[in-house]
Amino acid sequence: MRVPNNVLSGEALGDFSPYRPESGDLMIRSKVFYTSSDGQYAAGIWESKTGSMEITDFPVTKVMFIVEGSLSLNAPGKNPITYSAGEGIIVPKGWDGTFTVPQGGLKMIYSQYINDNQPTTDNNEVILLDRDTLNGKRFSEFRPFDPDVSDIIA
Repeated sequence: MRVPNNVLSGEALGDFSPYRPESGDLMIRSKVFYTSSDGQYAAGIWESKTGSMEITDFPVTKVMFIVEGSLSLNAPGKNPITYSAGEGIIVPKGWDGTFTVPQGGLKMIYSQYINDNQPTTDNNEVILLDRDTLNGKRFSEFRPFDPDVSDIIA
């Protein structure tokens, strides 16, 4: 699915409004650009001004790629970790902590799996998809992807 430039630039996102005001002071605007036919998977773009919110039992597994700005995640008993533009993270279902958008705001593309039957993992750690991984520097050598059905080398 192609995402138009006016969506990525923020032009088509509308006005900022409070996001879960019972848990923090984030002001966001967003657009879902894909939802699966069963409603269990969605992808979109999300933009926030400076602020924070407390999260208890994160309801989905979400992959986020930071396009602009940064965010800091602070799980109980751990040091906060800041993630910046060009990095991606995976936040597992069930994660607890504080989600903080520092000065300058945040724009990210996300993909989330919403399945209510998905169990919460014992390892509640956020996974970093750092620049080296995203740039392919940690990949293995190219080899046939599925030689029985295609000639793709991956």
